[in-house]
Formats: sequence, structure tokens, C-alpha cells
Amino acid sequence: MTGEFRLYWFTWLDRRWRFGRLWLGVLSFLLVALVLGLLFDLFDDSVPAGIRRSRLGICLFFASINAVAFAGTLAIIDRTQTALDQLRPLLRISDEQFQAVHASMAGAGRWRLMAIAGISLLVGLAHSLAISALVNDAAAIPALGANLGTMLTWFVVLHAITALMFNTHAFARLGRDSLEIDALRPQQVAPFATVALLPSLLLMGTQLFYPLLSLDGRFNAIATLPGFLMTLASAVYLLLRPVWPVHVHMREARASLLASTDAGLARWRERNPDRNYAPESLHDLVPMLTFRQQVQDLPVWPFNLGLLGRWLFYIVIPPLTWVLAALMENFVDTLLA
Repeated sequence: MTGEFRLYWFTWLDRRWRFGRLWLGVLSFLLVALVLGLLFDLFDDSVPAGIRRSRLGICLFFASINAVAFAGTLAIIDRTQTALDQLRPLLRISDEQFQAVHASMAGAGRWRLMAIAGISLLVGLAHSLAISALVNDAAAIPALGANLGTMLTWFVVLHAITALMFNTHAFARLGRDSLEIDALRPQQVAPFATVALLPSLLLMGTQLFYPLLSLDGRFNAIATLPGFLMTLASAVYLLLRPVWPVHVHMREARASLLASTDAGLARWRERNPDRNYAPESLHDLVPMLTFRQQVQDLPVWPFNLGLLGRWLFYIVIPPLTWVLAALMENFVDTLLA
């Protein structure tokens, strides 16, 4: 890629892979599972069944979350660029600016890429050291496999989250500064909902793999909570950040239409001060009242809030329930001990 932006490592791989993102995700899952399976001695029959079960869950967790974050981010970037194309008629920017924003969806500047890689590796190393230092039974899991899986996961997931955040920031800037909104046609800004919902859905989906870390019945807060809470906070942020400026503009546009309608009603009242309305005067009043009601019913968000509420309930509540139940179980065990 030429110019200011350089491709993310995962978009670079995607453009050189010819067999579809689904198979790219499957291949990444199999590679991580195979390498960690060998490091965790999962193919050694002499390993006790309980230990093998715990290691298998950890191996599947690392393989699943990395494959989903990797392939899912590629698909979302593609959908994000499509959403940007759909918004082009509404954007008050030049063709050069539009092409720059479009290119930035799949990459970033060199120094930013280096910073993301460095931070993700440092965070992964810190988490690995914390697990090794604070977990009493760390020796039950081969150290090399656990450290490799932890650092790889932070590297992949933080790259995915950072790329998605940069893209939502770009859409937030466009929605705030360069968007022309027609309050009577709210469906035009529906691509903003796509940009908000898909990244959040991806990150919330990765949380479904965290119970794999507790296949042995023990909940390890040190190993689980940092990543779980980080993805949860990121999902909420990615859901709200790109649509908030659009929400503000939609609310202002609806308020402007209501003010104009109320002004028309005030003028009608000046011409018809009597409460005993004649049929000919009602002929002008009824359309204004009907239009005012339709304006009041116009949405001020680019997505359906009812559907969003149900989505949040079904996606957020199960993982949170699992974490809280596991924390309570650990608390009770501590009290009994």
C-alpha cells in the first residue's frame, strides 16, 4: 500500500489469501490449536484426564478467540468500507478526502502500527507474568504454551480492537462534521448502524469462549477478567461512538421540523382564534397535525432501539451471569476455607 497508510498485518494477509475469509479463519484456528496442543501435551496419553481437560479448554479458547477476532475483523473492515461507499452522497468532502478515509479503514501510519504492536506485546507479556506470579497452580499448564497463547491473544485482539476503534472514530468525525441529514429520510444513515453493531457483536461474541478457561470447574479471575472486561468495555464504546454525532444531528433535525410545524400551527391559530372550528378551517389544520405527529415519530438513532435492547440482553447478560456466578463461587470457597 502506498501513501500515508500501510495495511494492517491481517489485511495484508487477507489480500494475498485466495480461498475466502472463512477458510482463513479455519486455518488460523487449526494452526493455533495444533501448536498449543503439542505444547500442552494434549496428545500424550500419560497426562491425567483432569489436567488434560483443563488444558484442552485453554487450548480451544486461544484457538477460537484468535480465529474469530482475526477473520471477523477482516469481514467487518470490508463491510465498513461498503458502508462508507453507501454514505458517499451524503458526505460534504472532496473525492481525495473520501479516498483517504476509505484507505484508512484497512491500515494506518507506520508509527501507529509500530505503537500498536509494541503495546499489544507489552500487555501480553505483563499478563503472562501476572498469571505466572499470582496463580498457584501455574505449573499445571506448560509455561511456554500458556505464555505463547496469552501473548498471541493480546496481540491479535488488541490489533482488532484498535483497528475497529480507528474506523469508528473516522465515522464519528464524518457524522459530526461532514454529514448532510434529511430528517424525513432516516434510512439514509443506516450504514452508521452497521459500523456500530458489527464490531460490538464481534467482541461480545468472543466473550462466549471464556467459559472454556474453566472446564476444570475452577474460575481463574487473573487469567479471565482482564480480557473479558476489556472486550466488554470496547464493545460498549464501539456501539456508541460512531452513532452519537449522528444521533445529535438527527435529534436537531427533528427538533427543527417540529419548530417549523409549530410555527405553522401558530399562524393558523392567529387566523382562527375561535374554538368553534369551521370545516373550511379544519381543512388546513388536519394536515399540519398529521405531519406533526409523523415528525414526532421520526427516529433519532440510526438503528431500532427496541431491537438493540433485545440484542444487548441476549448477548451481554449470559457472559456477565457466568462471570458473576464464578466470582461468587470463588468467594464462597474462600469463606469456607
